Amino acid sequence: MSLAGAGEFALVLFKLGQDLNLLPIDVARLLDASVILSMSLTPLLGDLGDFAGRLMDGTASDKKKQVILLDEATVLFDKIDTDQSASITIDELRVALLKLKFSFSCIADIFERFDTSKDGLISRDEWNAGVQEGYILQAWNANAANEALSDSQAIYAEDALVILGYGQLGKSILKVLLASPGFTGTQGNVICFDLDPSRVTSGVLFGDPVVYGDGVKFDLLKAAGVTKPRGVIVTFASDSRKIDATVQLRAALPSSTPIYVYEGKSRIGQTLIKAGATEVVSETIETVLCFGTLVGASQTAQETAAVRRLAFRKLEMGDSDKSEDPQLVPGLDNDSVTDLADELGVSVREIMELWEVFNLFARDGDCVPISELKDRRKRSGTNGPGNKSFLLTCLDAFDEDGNGEVTFLEYARSFWRESGARDSS
Repeated sequence: MSLAGAGEFALVLFKLGQDLNLLPIDVARLLDASVILSMSLTPLLGDLGDFAGRLMDGTASDKKKQVILLDEATVLFDKIDTDQSASITIDELRVALLKLKFSFSCIADIFERFDTSKDGLISRDEWNAGVQEGYILQAWNANAANEALSDSQAIYAEDALVILGYGQLGKSILKVLLASPGFTGTQGNVICFDLDPSRVTSGVLFGDPVVYGDGVKFDLLKAAGVTKPRGVIVTFASDSRKIDATVQLRAALPSSTPIYVYEGKSRIGQTLIKAGATEVVSETIETVLCFGTLVGASQTAQETAAVRRLAFRKLEMGDSDKSEDPQLVPGLDNDSVTDLADELGVSVREIMELWEVFNLFARDGDCVPISELKDRRKRSGTNGPGNKSFLLTCLDAFDEDGNGEVTFLEYARSFWRESGARDSS
């Protein structure tokens, strides 16, 4: 039925046929009218097809079910409100909906929609309003669509450790924790969240405690039973996601909850600490700690913590410390000078000495006309005048932007590569 209507391209074809004298005018007009009418009927045919499809799979009575929910909203509310407090908590909603095979993410969404006052409770008025809006039916359809992502339905410990991200790092952390003595023997004491359906499906198939959803949302944590997590590990790859997650978690979780964030190779440690992270794990710092342990610099947990703080401070303050160091070559930071020396296979001292020579001809220490360099290099050189044509070709090759001038970096590469090529020949 959805395909029954014609498309607007038919009008183009009929006009072309008329222009080529393949269709009489009256036939073309009749066809155009048919196309317009069928296009107008397409939405109605789509609705009819949707009803026919639901009739065939047995869900055509959804509207009736919704009416039944409206009529029995009070009875349903009292059934979920087991403590008869005239309000529904996330725990009560979870118990009721898990019996219907709702996933934790759907339970969290339902609670968030119904709790319009955001006080952590669903009142009777909020419940009736939500039912009339069809939130239960919408959640049921969403849950059915994500049935492949349904979790184990196990209730996790209220103090379970939470891992955000089931990527390679998050998966590795989870495997190690599940195999460690401190996390074995107690069911549901670690849980992992991810928004990638393929990752979640893979984790569920392997029996890992992976739940589909955004674990940054505290309602989702509560839906899974985790109200007082012993800690949260953030393993996201994106720097912005790490920062946003840290801010939201620190605002939602008890102040005593530790939040550990994987910084990776980024330099956002101070930003993460200000955002509320308890500890920041950096690849560089952890490498320093590993070597420190191997050579005996840190043997105890206290010594390791002290070395971590020192390394973190040095790493974070590294850029400001560099500004106090004397500049080896004007116009280049010291790291660039070191990288250039490594690239060319020479010492930093040789780079500095070459700069002194270059600076004799450079304009304000920035660049020098290539004509002057050619003239000078033709007449003399470090190891003799060298081959004239080779020198000219070499200098032309390293005038990268072709503006007739050579910067110090271009000159240094030209100088040593030319000398090295002549020595090897």
